[in-house]
Amino acid sequence: MNSILHDLKCWVIVPLLGLLGLVGCNGVGRPDLVPDQTIISQRANIPCRFSSKLPMVQATINGHGPYWFLVDTGSPDVSIRKDYADRLGLKKDPKKTGYFVGSGSYLGTMAYRSAETLTVGNVIFKGIDISLCHPEMFGDEDPDLIGVLGLRLFYDTQLTFDYRNIQLIIEPGELSRDKYTMPIIPLGKWHLGVPVHLGNRRLILALDTGMTAGVELTVPPPPEHYEPLGVAQAKTFFGIDRSLLVRYKQPMRIGPHTVKAPLISLPESSMTEAATPNDAFWSRRSFPIIGADILRHFKVTIDQRRNRIRLYRESDQPIEMPVPWDYIAPL
Repeated sequence: MNSILHDLKCWVIVPLLGLLGLVGCNGVGRPDLVPDQTIISQRANIPCRFSSKLPMVQATINGHGPYWFLVDTGSPDVSIRKDYADRLGLKKDPKKTGYFVGSGSYLGTMAYRSAETLTVGNVIFKGIDISLCHPEMFGDEDPDLIGVLGLRLFYDTQLTFDYRNIQLIIEPGELSRDKYTMPIIPLGKWHLGVPVHLGNRRLILALDTGMTAGVELTVPPPPEHYEPLGVAQAKTFFGIDRSLLVRYKQPMRIGPHTVKAPLISLPESSMTEAATPNDAFWSRRSFPIIGADILRHFKVTIDQRRNRIRLYRESDQPIEMPVPWDYIAPL
């Protein structure tokens, strides 16, 4: 896939009722799945709730709602349960299909509907393509959840996951540079990668707030570099992900931060020479992932237009990751 476009985009601030700013406009070079317009008056602090460490916020569609949505940086687009799309009368476009790349880079041809507006807090997104998903995609753990707000919805804003204060922050403008700011690396067309050092290895991990695990690697490191702990089950919004949970023997560095002996999920087949039924799940992955169990230690701000990310925490002490014995089966 091509990298995220860097063509000249429309970026205008114009008066609207004396208060509002209009961010973005419909024109040549607009990236796929980005709203036609983003209308934002000021910084919006939006309360979250968490389902298995995954952030959820309320949003309205065409004035209806509010409804609960997962905010998932591992998904590029907005998606909604088909039954709710029908109930809301979202317009069908049989000519519009696309390849949806969701959490963990799963590929599939999706049908799309369109919405005139989607509102989160005081931020209004206009002209949105919305992919359809089935109710069972979300399981039954959180029956209020009806869809996903993917990364491209927030392309014309700064998006902050403030885990400590249980809120999402959306604001206009440019993410300033400081010691906590680093570049993010486009991965294919849809994903953003965070550079890390795992021991002496430099890796680019796909940023995924929709994945409960801390780090998932698709290619296992040498066995002498880690200690196997057990088989873990991590909830994703594409099903249950079985993996081998290991303790890496060296630290992981993310910008100025250190994670001491991080927990890492590997393909379940890493502990056996035989293939397992779960291998098909892992074979669809394109990129290794950094997920909520690491990200929750930070205030994470993403500026997609400038390919920047800021990972801030008050303490400079290494992050320690206790073993979640409540959801792993010891070997």
